[in-house]
Amino acid sequence: MRTPISSRRFRRVVSTVRIALWSFVGSIVLVMISERVYWYWAGIGPASLVELPAFYLVAALPALWLLRWLPAREPHQVVLAGALYGFVVEGVLTPVIYADGPLPILAALFVGWHGVLAFVGGWYLVHRWLVERRRRGLVWLSMAAGAVWGGWAAVAALGDPPAEFPAAQPLVPGAFGRYALGVGITFLLAHWLLGFVWPLRRRPTRWSTALIVGVAVVYLAIAVLPAVPWAPAKLAVLVGGILWPARRSRSSVSPVEPPVLDRLAGRVRLRDAAVLLVAPATATTTYGLATWHVPPGGLVVLYWVAVAAQVLGGGVAVVWATRRALAPPRTPGTSKAPSTVGAP
Repeated sequence: MRTPISSRRFRRVVSTVRIALWSFVGSIVLVMISERVYWYWAGIGPASLVELPAFYLVAALPALWLLRWLPAREPHQVVLAGALYGFVVEGVLTPVIYADGPLPILAALFVGWHGVLAFVGGWYLVHRWLVERRRRGLVWLSMAAGAVWGGWAAVAALGDPPAEFPAAQPLVPGAFGRYALGVGITFLLAHWLLGFVWPLRRRPTRWSTALIVGVAVVYLAIAVLPAVPWAPAKLAVLVGGILWPARRSRSSVSPVEPPVLDRLAGRVRLRDAAVLLVAPATATTTYGLATWHVPPGGLVVLYWVAVAAQVLGGGVAVVWATRRALAPPRTPGTSKAPSTVGAP
């Protein structure tokens, strides 16, 4: 006779499956920004929905773990988690972040792209506004993101495709529009699905922490160490520079504020998510205007402006978040208004 599974064990299994689905669907959201907006040569297909999200879980899980471990309550803590995501993407999944030696230029660049644009913007801010049904803000955000996306793709069309995409060709606006629409639909559906699998409040366990760190260390040893033996030293400085202020920030935020992950829980309506398609429409328009009317020299200038903006944006974001995290603890309920006691 089979022994029935206890209700407590069943709830634990359901909770674990829900967290796994939430992490995987969130990884799809991040892949759409970190990879498919950047590398349009590969197209949108099964790899974008299965292989790449599974690959990016190595970077997404540490950032999501940090949000729950803090627990994050304010935007600067989300920025720190986004920086951690960017460092793992380019420092563990690939060894790109070590190409400038001990300098932090590439670190700031990838915080700007992966941390600010993908994690803070594409994952956190978009989902928050979807849950809060702030469609007007989403329209303006999508227009800005689409303009950046289309301009970046036009700049990328100037050069040869990467070696891993030998058959790729620069896309005409019509073909790019179909590709951008596929990315946009995948992005909005992933946010919609997140509302169904958002996990209940649960602190990270020692087992889950050891698993996340262990997978990252093993991947680092396989993918990075053979090419860059000194990589752990730089990665330790970068990650330590995020975890230290993040830990300090646990005592510098008001405990009356609900955690970020709890505020993001909730169903997303498809008609609200549909406004995100403004982004691929704007990207297609920008791509067509740039490739048809902007001379190559102007696109080269646009490229370096975009790179400089990412470096500056990433650096400023980390400095701002660190200063906020190290600020003295605020007393709940106090007012910043000057005292009027004794005033005539």
